Amino acid sequence: MARTFIEQAEFLLSKKEYGKAKNLLEGKVIQYRESFHFFYLLGTACLYDRDYQGAKAYYQRAKAIKSRDPDLLLGMAALNLNRQNVPMALENYLEVLDYRPGDKTALKALNFLKKHGTQEELLRFVDSGRLKEFFPVLKFKFAVTSRPWFRVIVVLLLLSAIGGVVFFTGRMKVKEQLPPRADLESLELAFDGDNELFDSTGTFRYILTEEELEESYNLALKYFQEYRDNAAQVEINRILYSNAVYKVKKNARILMDYMEVPAFDTISDNYSLSQIQKEPYLYIDCYVQWKGTLANIKEYENLTTADLLVGYDTKHRVEGIVPMEIKAEALSFEIDPKLPVTVLGRVKIRDSRVSLDCVSLYQNIKSEI
Repeated sequence: MARTFIEQAEFLLSKKEYGKAKNLLEGKVIQYRESFHFFYLLGTACLYDRDYQGAKAYYQRAKAIKSRDPDLLLGMAALNLNRQNVPMALENYLEVLDYRPGDKTALKALNFLKKHGTQEELLRFVDSGRLKEFFPVLKFKFAVTSRPWFRVIVVLLLLSAIGGVVFFTGRMKVKEQLPPRADLESLELAFDGDNELFDSTGTFRYILTEEELEESYNLALKYFQEYRDNAAQVEINRILYSNAVYKVKKNARILMDYMEVPAFDTISDNYSLSQIQKEPYLYIDCYVQWKGTLANIKEYENLTTADLLVGYDTKHRVEGIVPMEIKAEALSFEIDPKLPVTVLGRVKIRDSRVSLDCVSLYQNIKSEI
């Protein structure tokens, strides 16, 4: 059976032909621009080929797609060690152990740094070529996928051992039953008609009835437990800008403290610009992932500002222009205004306009246009 393109690259890597694997993969950057595995594989090929600049660029692209992969973090840690950036390497290894406790490579590296963490010792270690000991271990899929008979045997063994129907439906149920994120009993409110739920003074964007307030409040709790933070945030905003009393709003704000900043691969309920512009205050503090190009880029000491031309990544149509602020920690490369960008940002309202606080962004290494 003919190998797939990725399997061909993995086969070359298994033969330690890192340069050939790198050249093969680089020819498909555009086609695989949304594939984490592709960019991780390409970055690792560069790493083993000692092309550290290439490894850094491709790892950054992989991290923008999937930020919590322990193998990727091992590769990034090795790059930081090569640059003698021990604090960042330590942070990478501790993250690896968070996601994969007991990882042998991370533990070995931490033990080495504990004993030989000086710059001089680290330089000697890198110059000796031993840095490879801390590279992520190459794992290949082709050895199994290229043998269809092997897959059949494995499936038959599983089915005979534990029953195919029970196995597959059981796996599906486990995936659906996510664990509760937090104990929110203290945030639950009694909607029994006896409590004062509304403020009779002031002006509000949303005038809610008791039924509507109860629905929004319970939906916010429900969406949060379902890991749908954006959907929960919309309901929280509906409450915050409503005629609800301070106690209800305070509990809604407390719920926000439990929410997590998403990555490109974990964001849920991604809203379009046109959807947000209809009722912008409902979407404050929601996270969005938008494509476009940047204009009016201005760089300051710890901040870069730009206008995001949403939807203009294809150079055909602009959905809208959104001002954006990019803090230094969110930007690890020099922006090329000629290339499209994908932005992960937090929605804000400034000067009565929808704007973004950039959390992360990436540019394709080659233009798609």
